[in-house]
Amino acid sequence: MSPTREKQLEHECMMLRGELQAMEQLVQRYQEELRALLRANDLIQELECRDKVYRSHMLKLQQAVEQLSNDLYTRSFDLQGPVAVPLAVSQSAEVLHQTEALLDDMLREQGLTRLDSLAVTSEVQRRRSEMVAACEHELKTTMDEFHDLTRTLERRRSLPPSA
Repeated sequence: MSPTREKQLEHECMMLRGELQAMEQLVQRYQEELRALLRANDLIQELECRDKVYRSHMLKLQQAVEQLSNDLYTRSFDLQGPVAVPLAVSQSAEVLHQTEALLDDMLREQGLTRLDSLAVTSEVQRRRSEMVAACEHELKTTMDEFHDLTRTLERRRSLPPSA
């Protein structure tokens, strides 16, 4: 074999080694991306599972609010005078709907926290604080309405029957 042919083969061999290294790096990068995608799929499945649990809890809460509203409305017909359904009950449904929307957003944002944790975490904390404050306010308002209804009911029962 001639020296020029040997150098040419040596050069081709070096070129092939370089291409092989580049391909190995590419394969390694693809494997890392595949692992990241698999982790993302696991995270998506976890979030979907949480979402199902959350939705079942929200459905139970909505049913409880509806039952309470229906119960209070039915009881208003049992009294001697007309009693309107408390405003707090109708507001409860709206607060419940808003809370559900906030929780939906928070669940979606929990997946993003791992991507951009500082910005999303502060936003989630702010929204959680707002949601907790709204729920506390709603609970206080509902309890006040309940106590008002109880007092009204007691007053009506203590009145002597009209002849």
